Amino acid sequence: MQGLSPHPNIIFYVKGGIGKNIISTVLLKLLRQRYPNSNIVVVCSHPLIFKNNPNTNLIYNFDQLDIVWKNFILGKNVRVFAQEPYNTQGHLLQDESVYESWANICDLDYNGEMPEIYLDKSEIEKSKSLYSSDKPIFVIHPFGGGVNEEIPYNWVRDIPPTLAQDIVNLYKDTHTVYQIMSKGQTQLENVIPATENIRHIAILLQMANKTLLIDSFSQHLAACLRKKSNVCWIGTNKNVFGYKLHKNIVANPPLSSYTLTCERGVNLTEELSLNPWGDPILIFNREKVFKILSK
Repeated sequence: MQGLSPHPNIIFYVKGGIGKNIISTVLLKLLRQRYPNSNIVVVCSHPLIFKNNPNTNLIYNFDQLDIVWKNFILGKNVRVFAQEPYNTQGHLLQDESVYESWANICDLDYNGEMPEIYLDKSEIEKSKSLYSSDKPIFVIHPFGGGVNEEIPYNWVRDIPPTLAQDIVNLYKDTHTVYQIMSKGQTQLENVIPATENIRHIAILLQMANKTLLIDSFSQHLAACLRKKSNVCWIGTNKNVFGYKLHKNIVANPPLSSYTLTCERGVNLTEELSLNPWGDPILIFNREKVFKILSK
C-alpha cells in the first residue's frame, strides 16, 4: 500500500497475570530482534513490568485499546501478536517450555533468553529504605492462589500452610521474614507482609539473603534479576515454567492417582482436602526442604 511505512507497527497483546506478563518480556525481546526498526506497542494488564524496557516504544492498558486502534492500527502497516501460548499443543501436552510454545506460535526464534525487568536508580533507593532491616532478609512466597475467602488455598502450587509456618518459625529470630502476598491471602505469623507493587517486590527479592518461592510471579521475577532462589513445585511442571537457575524443590510422588493437566495449575482455588497425598504434611520431604534452606 502506497504511503505506508515500510516498517510495520507491532502490537504485542499480553493477557494474563503478573507471571505471564513477566514471561512475555522474552517474547518482546524476540520481537525487537525481528523488527528492529518498528514501533512496538505493548497492550497488557500489568504495565509496570514493562517500564523502562528498551524493547518497547509504548505501553497501554486494555482500557486504552481505542487509542491503540486509532493511532497504530487503523490504516497503518501493522502486525498484531495476540497469540495464546497456553492453547498450543506443546503447552497442553506439557512437552516444551512456555517460552518455546509462545515463540513457536509467533514464528520467532527462542534460544534460551531469560525474562527481564529494568529498574532505575531512584526506585531502587526508595525500595531499599522501605525494606530496611538490621538482620538478613528472608523472603517467602507461600501462597499464590486466589483471594477467595472460602478457599484461599491452591494445593497445586501453594506450600502447605503448616510447613510454611514451621519454616518461618525456624528463621524468625535470625532473619527479618517478609511474606509476598496479595490482599485477601492468608498471612503467616511472625512475618512482615510485602504487598507493594511488582517493582518494589523485585528489589525486595534482590535484597534477600534467603528465599522460598512457589511457581508464581515471584520465581519469574527472581529469574529477571538472575537471583538464584529456592522454588517449590507440586502440581505444575518445572520444565514448562521453571528455570535451571533456581534450586527446584519437587513434591513427593502422590500417594493416589490423579490427572495432572495444565489447567490444574491455572485453577487458583483448589481445596487442600482434594490433594492426592491426603495429609498435606506428606506433600514435601520436610527434612529436604529445611536442608536446602540451610545452605
